[in-house]
Amino acid sequence: MALGRHDRSVSMKSTDPARRDARITERVLDDKLFEAFQVLSTSLFQCSYSARRKR
Repeated sequence: MALGRHDRSVSMKSTDPARRDARITERVLDDKLFEAFQVLSTSLFQCSYSARRKR
């Protein structure tokens, strides 16, 4: 679920292949970071929720 984050279209016809690869890598890292943040926040929420229910 990418919240409209792929709207910034990467121009694949870039003359500099290194710059194009850097842009692609940046987008992949951005997606991984976003995914990791979602997983982390979800698990934190579940932990705090179950801890609250045990009291």
